[in-house]
Amino acid sequence: MQRECSHMKDIYQNCTIMLAADRAGHSNSGLYPIKQVSKEAVLPFRGPSGEQISQFTISSRRLSTFDSDVIHGVLSPRGWTLQERVLAPRMLYFGKSQLHWECRTSIWNERTDFKRISYTSRMLDDAREMIAAIGRKNQGIPSSRDMVGTGVGYTEYTVWYDLVSAYSCRKLTFPEDRLKAILGLAQLFLGIISDVFVWGLWNKDLAAGLLWSVHAAAPITRLQAPSWSWASMDGELTFYIPSTKWGRPLRGSLETTCDTISLTDSEGPHGTYQSGRFSCRCPVMLVALLASAKIEENEEYPYDHLRQEPNAEVRDVGNKGLVIGTAAMDDDSLVQMSDPLHPLKLHAAMFYRQHPLLADGQIVNGREQVLLSYCILLKPLVEDGIFQRCGYAEIQSSAFSRVETSSIGIV
Repeated sequence: MQRECSHMKDIYQNCTIMLAADRAGHSNSGLYPIKQVSKEAVLPFRGPSGEQISQFTISSRRLSTFDSDVIHGVLSPRGWTLQERVLAPRMLYFGKSQLHWECRTSIWNERTDFKRISYTSRMLDDAREMIAAIGRKNQGIPSSRDMVGTGVGYTEYTVWYDLVSAYSCRKLTFPEDRLKAILGLAQLFLGIISDVFVWGLWNKDLAAGLLWSVHAAAPITRLQAPSWSWASMDGELTFYIPSTKWGRPLRGSLETTCDTISLTDSEGPHGTYQSGRFSCRCPVMLVALLASAKIEENEEYPYDHLRQEPNAEVRDVGNKGLVIGTAAMDDDSLVQMSDPLHPLKLHAAMFYRQHPLLADGQIVNGREQVLLSYCILLKPLVEDGIFQRCGYAEIQSSAFSRVETSSIGIV
C-alpha cells in the first residue's frame, strides 16, 4: 500500500483511459448500464409539399445525466476518486442508463449529438491546466497561461487549497487514509513548484496553509497527524488565505507576521514528519472565548459563503471583555461549557494581518474600517512554549498593538 501510494500520479496520469462504474453500489454490481424497456414512436418530418424530409423518435426512456451519474453519483463522495478524475487524461463513466466521456477538453455522453456539455468545475479546470502547464514546461514550449486561476494572490497554492477543500467533503472507509488518498495530486504539484510537501501543506506557504477551519459531525474525530495540519481532522475544510473559491476576497493587501518557520525533526514517508513539531515566531496573545449561537451577518463580512459559520466570540482578556473577533473552533464542545464568568482562555497566534491603504478606524460609506488579523487558536501543553491547535480566528489588528513576538512550538 505504501509503495503504490507514491506511484498514484504516474499510474493515473499515464493510463490510456480510466473506466468508472458510476452506477455500482458495490464491487459485485456490474459495470454496464441497466437496459430500460421503453416505448418509442417514429414521427416523420415533412416539407411544405408533403414529402418526408426526415424523421425523429419520441421515447419514454428517461436517461441519466452527467450531473446525476458523475457529479452526484455513487463514486463522487469517495475520497480516493478525486485524484483519479483530476489526473486521468480520459474517463469513461458507466452511468445508470448511458455512458459518459470526459477528457481534458470536453465532456460527452450518448445523447449529446456531438455537442460538448460542460459540467466540469473550475477547480478541476485549474488542476488540469496545471497538468498542461507541466507538459509545456517539459517540452520547452513558451506559454502565457502557466499561472492558473485568476485574481490577486491566486497561485498554484490556491489551487491546492481548492482541491483539498473539495477532497475534504469526501468519505474514506479508513480515516487514516486521509493523507494517502491525495498523494497523487501532491506529486502533480511537485512537478510544477519547487517546494516540500509537509503533512498535506507546503513548506514555503505554511503560514497561509495553517489558516483553515473544519466543519465536522459530532463527535469530532482526531486523526494521526499534527494538530496544525488539516489531515488531523475528519471533516469539511475551509481555507482562508489566500482567498479561495470557498473564501471571500480580502480587502487591501496582506502581510505575514510569522517568521523563522521550521520543522524540528526528520522527514518521514509521504510528506510526514516523525513528531510533527512546527516552530515559528509570531505575535501571541491570551484571549477569552464564548460560544456564539449566531454571528450577525453584515454586508462587509458575509459568512453565507462559508461551510461553517464562526461558532465563538473572541474577547479581550484585559479590556473589560470587549468582543474583538470571531472564531471557528475545531471542536465546538470546548466552548459549549463556558460562560461569561468562566470563559475558555486560549492563545491567539497571528500569522497574517490586513494592511490596506485605508487607515484603521476610517469611515468609508458610513462604515468604520476595521483591520483584521488572521490567527490560529492554541492551548498550552505541559512543556513550556509548546501548544496544540484548537481553531481559527479573525481578530481586530488593534488588539495586537502592544503584543510582542514570541517563539512557539505547535504539535
